[in-house]
Amino acid sequence: MKAIPIWPPRVVSSWKILQLIEQDMQKWSFQQTYEWVERSPWVRILFQNSSWDICLTREWRSELNERKWWYDYRLPWWKVFDTLDEYIWAKDNLDLYDWAIKKAVIREWREECWIDLSDCDLIHISRCWALVNRDLLYFLVTDFSFCETWQELDGMEEIDVHRFSPDKVVRMCLDWDILEGRTVAVLLRQLLTVSEGWIHLT
Repeated sequence: MKAIPIWPPRVVSSWKILQLIEQDMQKWSFQQTYEWVERSPWVRILFQNSSWDICLTREWRSELNERKWWYDYRLPWWKVFDTLDEYIWAKDNLDLYDWAIKKAVIREWREECWIDLSDCDLIHISRCWALVNRDLLYFLVTDFSFCETWQELDGMEEIDVHRFSPDKVVRMCLDWDILEGRTVAVLLRQLLTVSEGWIHLT
């Protein structure tokens, strides 16, 4: 017998972008209360042009205090909802939820990477359960055009856009130049699956 919910989950506390949830579970005569923090998903965008080059951003990250240069290479990313209320309101409407996610992808490219795109394909959802429920949604974009506007960054952001060959991106994953573990897994799976043997590490 597997552990099953006794009652629907309940919200214990809420903040601007997070909420603490409890769920009573039972297996046989044993009962236990699970708790986790939930927040809205974030998107990661895998951009590949006709030459299969990958677009990565080089970002200053204040939390990387174990690395003296405090920079990380990442897939362009964006949060889907700015507040918890927006997330709760949208997740009960699948059409609105999907629209908000696509809008976040398109907005991120235009503001941080100077690229306009009309569509994107969801290739993977990285679930993060247990104590923190924070999904990362990975999109593949191949149809794009460069826009003439400059980056629209807030005062705390420092982001540069770079392009790398698939071979180089795989090497960056292995050499810890790309630190986000879930993104490393998606990049390696995507590149090594579609490469059909033409990835050559140096």
